[in-house]
Amino acid sequence: MTDEPTNVCAPDKAPRRTARAAAKARTYQKVLEAAADLFGKPGGYEAATIRSIAAAAGMSTGAVFASFEDKAAMYRAVYGHPPITPEQGRKFRSLLLDVLEHGVGNAFSQAAEAYLDDHGLLPNPETGL
Repeated sequence: MTDEPTNVCAPDKAPRRTARAAAKARTYQKVLEAAADLFGKPGGYEAATIRSIAAAAGMSTGAVFASFEDKAAMYRAVYGHPPITPEQGRKFRSLLLDVLEHGVGNAFSQAAEAYLDDHGLLPNPETGL
């Protein structure tokens, strides 16, 4: 019997695990960046698919699922909250427009207007929509 520990990895295997972890981190980052890009385009979350996110990242759908459970998990990783439904988005837009119309303080009104403008949600002056 020897005094050597029994659970020691062979020195040639340790770098492989490090390389694997680095590759996994690169895959995660590529998928995250592709998801953020597609979520920010017209159609946003609804239009983005796992397949389109994988293609934009240059990965397979399997690589996407190795990093994220589903599309909602990607959205949470990008924005820090769950995706909102179109109905929730309409209610939020309505609330921000109400703030602009009635005011709640200059700074908040400016923030609401900036958000609506950045997302193309300000009403069209010609149509009111």
